[in-house]
Amino acid sequence: MEKASKSVDFLVVGAGISGMGATYQLHKSGKSFAILEGSNRAGGVLESREKNGYTYDLGANSAASSTTYNEFIKELEIDHRFQSILAKSLPRSLWQGQGLVRITSPLRSILCARWLTPKSKWTLLTEPFRRSEHESEESVYSFLSKRIGEEAVVKIVDAVMTGIYAGDIHQLSADVVFKELKEGVIEHGSLFKALRRKKTNGPRTITGFIGGFSDLSHAFERKFADNLVLNASVQSIHKKEDQWEVTLSNGSIYFSQNLILTPPAYVTATLLKSIHSGLSAAINTISYAPMGVLHLGIPYGEHPIPKELGFLVPNYVKRSMLGALYVSKIFEQRSPENQDVIAVFHRHQGEAEVVYQMVKNDLDKISYLKKDVTILENTWWDKAIPQFNVGSKANLQKIRQLTQEVEGLALAGSYLGKVGLADVFESGIQAVDRLP
Repeated sequence: MEKASKSVDFLVVGAGISGMGATYQLHKSGKSFAILEGSNRAGGVLESREKNGYTYDLGANSAASSTTYNEFIKELEIDHRFQSILAKSLPRSLWQGQGLVRITSPLRSILCARWLTPKSKWTLLTEPFRRSEHESEESVYSFLSKRIGEEAVVKIVDAVMTGIYAGDIHQLSADVVFKELKEGVIEHGSLFKALRRKKTNGPRTITGFIGGFSDLSHAFERKFADNLVLNASVQSIHKKEDQWEVTLSNGSIYFSQNLILTPPAYVTATLLKSIHSGLSAAINTISYAPMGVLHLGIPYGEHPIPKELGFLVPNYVKRSMLGALYVSKIFEQRSPENQDVIAVFHRHQGEAEVVYQMVKNDLDKISYLKKDVTILENTWWDKAIPQFNVGSKANLQKIRQLTQEVEGLALAGSYLGKVGLADVFESGIQAVDRLP
């Protein structure tokens, strides 16, 4: 990249999914903007591989849907590559005891489960009639144990929270990860009543692309080629009166009245240190959970993988993995004929062959996975998912308040409260809307 200077109405730092959201909103506004991406490609954690006929994602493997996200796909002209299914159309399994149990209709499957005691089932059934006091901020474990009982939380909720956050239910803040739900319980006095009254945008969908999320990244690069600057590593940020001055490592300088920062918390905190030390410190307190993703090719054989989403593993069963996603059962054209590709989530660093040996004993307990597999790739994310532990509620409020003190600055990203891909995309849109 050649040394240059440029002035625009808006500067977006980072071309990950939140940066894409900000870009889309700016594109619709008609204002001038530039996107500065430190790596040699757009997408951030959205990256795919094609290997031996298998297609898989190294980071996010799927996304929920939203109206603006779907509109963005059409704007990029890749809706013909877009794939979407109803989440309820595919069952998912839970690891309980020594193996998997299939969850088809969640409530019916749980109430009929042999692995849940009669006492726990009674606690679930009587939840609407039981009042409980809730602390101003409490853990997921504390909040839900009062409503549905300890056993259900340990055996069910823990698996779901591990699947979403790779976190600890005794540490995760219910006031952040279940914000609307807790508010609903306080208002209506019941978890089930709050769920019934919760506003939704229709049935939940799971989305992806034929070529993985690299389809999205490549289309973004094509669409915004005139605005996107790759290999644009930010060296320093300064605020001079009402003007931002962003200097890149190659000496290029960009000027703008409005700055949108979309990198992860630990990067954003460093960039803001000289701008607002208090804001930088608040952002820097956000920790991340590590996670690995092992991709395997699985032959059909006599017992193919069933048409399911995959499985989740609660911590109490002490397995070597967090769960798995049956990628080719969800998305088409992801594997060779008579083969499947799956993503196994875990906490082991190392080469793919070594990690496979660590999880093999548990995978072999599942008959349709006990086969001669094709070991494709292991991806380790040292800082995979932000952790909203108890205390995060006040810290996120502080971050919002301190950001407002810096004129012309907006933040976006998963560390601001929601980690779902579509939600993170929306955070970029909201960042633009907060600026004049």
